[in-house]
Amino acid sequence: MKFKLLLEEQQRLDETYRYFSFDWDDNIMTLPTKIKMLKNGKPFGVSSEDFAKKRLLVGKGKDLNGDVWELPEDAFKDFRPEGDAQFIKDTMNPVKYGPVWKDFVECVNEGRIFSVITARGHTPEAMKKAVKGMIDRNQNGLSKQSCISGINEWRDKAKLGPLEGDNAIDYYLDELCKFYPVSYPGLFGKDASMSDPSKAKTHAMDDFASHAIEKAKSAGFKRGKEITMGFSDDDKKNFDLMTNHMKQAKHGFSRVSLKYTGEHPENKLLGKKKK
Repeated sequence: MKFKLLLEEQQRLDETYRYFSFDWDDNIMTLPTKIKMLKNGKPFGVSSEDFAKKRLLVGKGKDLNGDVWELPEDAFKDFRPEGDAQFIKDTMNPVKYGPVWKDFVECVNEGRIFSVITARGHTPEAMKKAVKGMIDRNQNGLSKQSCISGINEWRDKAKLGPLEGDNAIDYYLDELCKFYPVSYPGLFGKDASMSDPSKAKTHAMDDFASHAIEKAKSAGFKRGKEITMGFSDDDKKNFDLMTNHMKQAKHGFSRVSLKYTGEHPENKLLGKKKK
């Protein structure tokens, strides 16, 4: 009886079209890149993890320690295209792996379609190159061969022929997955409203959701099957805004699982619960 239930559960999972969207910093991994703030008028570098808290103090006068925090124009210089090469290098040996690293590994090793939605402003090509390098190196649990197998399972459903080696990985990252460094100049054209990274992240999710639904249909998705989306972020403002946005959005997902990975982590599930 238990074996039968396991088979039924595996069949249900096989028929579920699962998509994932990950924040990068302090989610997939923590990198040594510093944000250049001003503390009492003097340059002071803070980690991306600390910035999620410090940015709330900008323009609010003195904090509890009597310090005044400001954000200069070049605060994110190392998070922009000029920092592409260093970003790729840093991903080879991060400070630590983040709270969704295991989810990311599972996703990639199964060849699942994912997006990276990050406030960084690197070129999408640099982020893609970093992930490709991580897969090629079988970094910390990633498996290139397993990923290729998963990609070809998807291609089989889409009635496409199999691919091998780098051709498979390039296809996966170029055609199936999406990279949204939302502070990258021109990512959303000349839409000035996208200057707020939090709002830009919801716009990126809308774009990825449309892409995910399209790819699901091309791989045989039909009404009655489950299609789910996962999202992670360590910034509470981003998490709350995305949660409210996904409550109102009409993307067609059976369930949306949102994971807040900052201080006092929490999970929220939108849509119908698993049976």
